Amino acid sequence: YDITLNDLKPLQSSKVHAHLIFIASLGDEAAELSKAVPNERAQCCFDTADLPLIIKKIVTSALK
Repeated sequence: YDITLNDLKPLQSSKVHAHLIFIASLGDEAAELSKAVPNERAQCCFDTADLPLIIKKIVTSALK
């Protein structure tokens, strides 16, 4: 992904309402990056069939 933890700093702010979905991964890069984003605002999708469920989870959590 060529994303650093510094690139993810805006997602660590409570003022930012965004989500990040990593599709596939090289090794454990996506999992490690998603751990750096609080409040489950980063998800890993290793199977594209799971993508609709991930998006549903994001949308329903935003409605609560």
